[in-house]
Amino acid sequence: MFPGFLFAYKKNIRIVPLSFACVPVNNDKGERMPDYLPRSDNIFDEWFRNFLAGVKRQGSKLGLTDDEIGEIGMIQRSWSDALDRHRAARQAAREAAACKKTARQAGDQTIRKYVRMIQARPATTNRQRRELKIAAQKDEALPPALAPPGTHTVPIGY
Repeated sequence: MFPGFLFAYKKNIRIVPLSFACVPVNNDKGERMPDYLPRSDNIFDEWFRNFLAGVKRQGSKLGLTDDEIGEIGMIQRSWSDALDRHRAARQAAREAAACKKTARQAGDQTIRKYVRMIQARPATTNRQRRELKIAAQKDEALPPALAPPGTHTVPIGY
């Protein structure tokens, strides 16, 4: 909705793109001005809606033109839409995380069930176990390729 960077023409306020964070700047004396805008999104949202309503009611009495009031309204609508999208994305992320956790638990249970079956099967070799990246049995001889040089592979436990 907003192209690139937008800068308000009013003195001492800079609007940063997409974040819509108003940053107070130093006044003419070089002192930092206090920030009157709420930091919390929920409180800022309510404050901004009330500000816009007041500006609409008293715009001409405050020395604002219809175009200036329209600009404030456009920024407020953009902020409100962005906040709604953020809230929806945050809720969707929570739901996706819960779904992922459930799927991971199901995956863990299923994998463990079949690994127990594979491990208990007498014909399963350590080579197959290594390929599946599961624990190898200690009583099977190492294949010649994995045995230390100059040694003979002998099954352990015989």
